[in-house]
Formats: sequence, C-alpha cells, structure tokens
Amino acid sequence: MLFTLGYLAYVSKIPFKRTLLVVAILIGLLLAYYFFFQYGIFNSIRQSDGLLSALLSFRDQLLLEKTLPFIQESWGWVNYLFGGVSDFDLRSQMDIIDVFFFWGILGGAFYLFIFLKLFLPFKMNTTGWLFISFLAFIVLLAGNFFVYSFVALFMVTLKLKLEESMRTPLKQ
Repeated sequence: MLFTLGYLAYVSKIPFKRTLLVVAILIGLLLAYYFFFQYGIFNSIRQSDGLLSALLSFRDQLLLEKTLPFIQESWGWVNYLFGGVSDFDLRSQMDIIDVFFFWGILGGAFYLFIFLKLFLPFKMNTTGWLFISFLAFIVLLAGNFFVYSFVALFMVTLKLKLEESMRTPLKQ
C-alpha cells in the first residue's frame, strides 16, 4: 500500500511531491520499525531465532535442514546441471533457490530466461523497473511465487498494465 501511495505521489502534479514522498517514506519506515521490531509475533521470532528466520518465516531452516542435506547426500554433477528432484517436501520454499533445485543450473537459467521474456517483452521505464525490482525482492522473501496459479493471473494483469503504460506516456 505504501509503495502504491509513493508511486501515486511520484506521478502526480503536486508541487511539493518530493516532500510528500520523503514524509511518506519516513512514516512507512517508522511504522514498519514499530510493527516488526517492537510488537507482535515477528518481534518474538526475531528475538528467539534471529532476523533472517523472521524475514523468511523459517524457510532458511528448511533450506539448511532439508534441502542442502539432500543435495549433499544425493546429487551428482548431472543434478547440478539439470536438477532432479520431484519431492516437494524437500524444497526450501524460496522460489529462486527452488527453481535451480528442481531444474538445475541450465534448466533454471532457461526457465527464468523464458519467464522474463514472456512477462517483460518490452522496454520499461525507470518506474517499471523499480516496481519489478520491488516485486522480485518480495518474491525472495515470501516464497511460493511460482507455485500458485493466482500469481500467474496477477502477472498477466501486471504485464498488460505495464504495456499499456508504455503506450500512453505519463503527464508530468
């Protein structure tokens, strides 16, 4: 929500939009600090298991306890190139890692290349790249991005909106 409000402030004709944008970012950071570091379950997880476990919702422990031991015990060089696991219980639930876990280095690189070509076949402006970068950061933290079909519908809608915004220039 804060990202959307910041984007709207960025593209609007408000004369003091930089000030408004800075104030919105500061308020967002203060609220995030209070919510994540002073209150609630995130704070208790952070205090007991660390910041990384809190940010990744214990997916770092899945990686260390299930995924990496399986790779060390079972994989050969062919698996590193092409993957070779079909058991979903072994995945780390961090999708960038899981893409390479299931399809290996070559298959994962090919998958990500095709994914980017299908969803970003056009030139984007700075705002588009900022939005996609923010989305990629969320994917790294949230997990299960490539698993759910609803995400694909969202990505198609996002692609269509980005293409539309490229055809119609913003009024500054």
